[in-house]
Amino acid sequence: MLYHSLINSRAEYGIIPWGRAASCHLQSISVVLNRALRCLNTDKRLTNKVTTINKMQKILQLKDIYNLEVSKFMYKYTTSQLPSTFNNYFKLITDVHSHNTRQIKTRQFALPKARLNSGAKMIKYSAIEIWSKIPSDIKNKTCVALFLAEYKKYVLLSY
Repeated sequence: MLYHSLINSRAEYGIIPWGRAASCHLQSISVVLNRALRCLNTDKRLTNKVTTINKMQKILQLKDIYNLEVSKFMYKYTTSQLPSTFNNYFKLITDVHSHNTRQIKTRQFALPKARLNSGAKMIKYSAIEIWSKIPSDIKNKTCVALFLAEYKKYVLLSY
């Protein structure tokens, strides 16, 4: 589809560093993406809502593109597919303390302390938040392509 080659590829490029920018900046990008999606929509019955077009065309919204890319980063981290620079990038909860907590069941990684909003927007923090919300059956896929396909289906069900 024309949207994927011309528009979506540019939205995905480098989204991990800029995907947690201030919402006023992201909103203007979302508006442009939505306009492009409406213009390139060939099915005129789907002109009422962008989320309907997204669901029917299987196109993720901007915030979900960010979540997908961060999730792909975390999947590669957990399966040791990233460069060795990232080997100790995240701390496991078991490295922080040894006693059983509720977080051991829901989070694999310990959230770093973030005093300010800017700290919570860092990849070290946001990646753990995003990763902890993904169902374990999707996290346990055997390859990146299967993980991405299942995660995209999971996100599209929420539209």
